[in-house]
Amino acid sequence: VAVPAPIGHSRSGQFESQTWIILASSGQDDLFYVDTKPWIAVGCLVIVVSFACWLPFVRGLNRAISRMTGTTAQIAEGRFGTELPGTRHDELGELSASIQRMASRLDRLVNGQKRFLRDAAHELRSPLARMQVALGLLDRSAAPEQRGVLADLREDVENMGALVDDVLSFSKATRNA
Repeated sequence: VAVPAPIGHSRSGQFESQTWIILASSGQDDLFYVDTKPWIAVGCLVIVVSFACWLPFVRGLNRAISRMTGTTAQIAEGRFGTELPGTRHDELGELSASIQRMASRLDRLVNGQKRFLRDAAHELRSPLARMQVALGLLDRSAAPEQRGVLADLREDVENMGALVDDVLSFSKATRNA
């Protein structure tokens, strides 16, 4: 392809000379021949080097996140004593330490709650036993018209005793779990 290209101006407004710009083709399918093989090779090399540099970083992130996911799943199931290694010194390391603190605090709270239930149930058994003895004594000396009221009281005390026994059973079951 040849294109005329004027060069320079004279005082009369005419061009001083004219030259031709010639663009040559290699005769292949491309209009202008550009060898793409080196560009493809450089592009592939950039991709391989980038992959080699980022792979360890991404694997480390995935490994840390997988550990935290597994640990939080165990915490959600009530196993608060699970350890989460905190070797990282970045935001994920801070998150790991925070998860560990949360698990420790939950462990203390849940154990305190279980201990309270167990202690409260034990403390309630003594007054209930005394009430049952007192109701038995009252029942012996009560008038026939009072026996209905005493039967209702005995039923209420027995229901309370069953509830206390349920709380004790629950606290024993959760202590072993």
